[in-house]
Amino acid sequence: MDGTVLTKTVAEAYVMSRTNASQGGAATNTISWNADVVIDSDYYTRSGTNITIAKSGLYRISYSVLNENDAGNVRNIVTVNVEEDGTPLVGSRSLAYMRNGSDGRYNSNSNSFLANLTGGRVITVVCAGTQVFTILAETQITIERIR
Repeated sequence: MDGTVLTKTVAEAYVMSRTNASQGGAATNTISWNADVVIDSDYYTRSGTNITIAKSGLYRISYSVLNENDAGNVRNIVTVNVEEDGTPLVGSRSLAYMRNGSDGRYNSNSNSFLANLTGGRVITVVCAGTQVFTILAETQITIERIR
């Protein structure tokens, strides 16, 4: 090593948002993002459930959805998809199993994947359970523009 420092920006721009209160109590929920940690407004805008992509490119999308089973003594499977203009993105789906409302009451869905996104399109995160469930606070998403 000759002491040369190599630098490369992996993420050109990113948004990180999370929920600051529980949501849902239904079998299908679209997550409302209401607490931006960081947002690069040259590449993204966010309003409620929608994150709008400003520029086309390759993006890494990572999410963690925290769930609580509200269905009592019933098993529940929660599926999460990231959607672009209402169409699930390939590779975005995750599944979580909750045994019942007492033991095994909490679980989380998480995923990280790459997607070619089109500028002007809207990204949403849709959760569907086989029973009623709640999305807990501190659920989060990070979208990074790679190129």
